[in-house]
Amino acid sequence: MSDYAFYFLNTKQKKLFKLFRDALFRHTKFIPIPEIDANEISIILKAVLTDTPDIFWFEGKWEYAVIGSSLCIHPLYTIASSDSLIIQGQVDETCSDILSLVDSSSEILRIRYAYDWILSNVEYGFEDGRGQTIYDVLIKRKAVCKGLSKGLQFLLKQMNLFSTLQEGTIDDKSKHVWNIVEIDNAYFNVDVSMGYDYFSYLFEDERKNDKYRCFAVPNAKLSNYHRIKHLPWPSLI
Repeated sequence: MSDYAFYFLNTKQKKLFKLFRDALFRHTKFIPIPEIDANEISIILKAVLTDTPDIFWFEGKWEYAVIGSSLCIHPLYTIASSDSLIIQGQVDETCSDILSLVDSSSEILRIRYAYDWILSNVEYGFEDGRGQTIYDVLIKRKAVCKGLSKGLQFLLKQMNLFSTLQEGTIDDKSKHVWNIVEIDNAYFNVDVSMGYDYFSYLFEDERKNDKYRCFAVPNAKLSNYHRIKHLPWPSLI
């Protein structure tokens, strides 16, 4: 289930999903496309990024371009290809160091280890409008909700554990992202952001000071401020 969002696309969209993902991994500057509207392109690219946290040099922005007689999309990469290769090496090394300390076969304990590592090593926040990718989490060590969620998803992917992203809001207005994880054939919410003291105001009683207040919980135990937004693909829980 590593390609969860992929399976909710139609046949044409699935072909473009594979085309886009392969091209993004190669840092392709112009990607030829058939006649397709901008909204559908954005849906496909969003599915690619939802299923592939590994792509940290592209955050979803693109433009149309015409090369010769071909209509193309021009991805607006945030990191140059040469730099991304260097960063990839740093990401791989950091990930290897983290995973070398995971010694449990229990799914929930492995998820908890990745969750604890992020809370202990990554500051909540962003610089220059970033904080959205695994690069921000694993290397820069400063990220906001989307980056934290992608960081957890990436680490779990390296452990062969399933996770996808859930979008919603906090206070019915602030966009928010967290994870859905699979534990023993059931699905739960894990919101790394809620483990930071910054968000303690959303909780009451004993959960106010509990960093696991939003770790492996069903929808009913999310904070009263969480509002789930329906993605182009359905929620698991």
